[in-house]
Amino acid sequence: MLCQGDTPIGATAAERWKAQINQNARQSASVSAQPNASHNEAVAWDCRNDLTLERDAAVFLRHGYEDPRVSQRIDRLALYLSGKVPVHSVQGQGDTPFAVLMDLAMIGDFTSLHLAGLN
Repeated sequence: MLCQGDTPIGATAAERWKAQINQNARQSASVSAQPNASHNEAVAWDCRNDLTLERDAAVFLRHGYEDPRVSQRIDRLALYLSGKVPVHSVQGQGDTPFAVLMDLAMIGDFTSLHLAGLN
């Protein structure tokens, strides 16, 4: 699973998602940050094979404080990846950037526990 977000909010939350999925679900997860991930990692998804695609997914951690240019890059990358790998967006909510970060982190914690139960 690839957890991805913008800097600083989404990328910080993505780091938490990765750590919790690795530890709680005992499942491989990686993290990357926008805007660099759009051009550095997009091509690597083309090299996936049927075996890895069965277990991979891209999760974009989104929020209302994203830079509009970065938001467009995330949208384009999600469109590029659709059909190649499952793509999911998680929208953080909150009245402040910190509240949004905590919301995304909490969703990631619950996701890791759910995956642990499935595994």
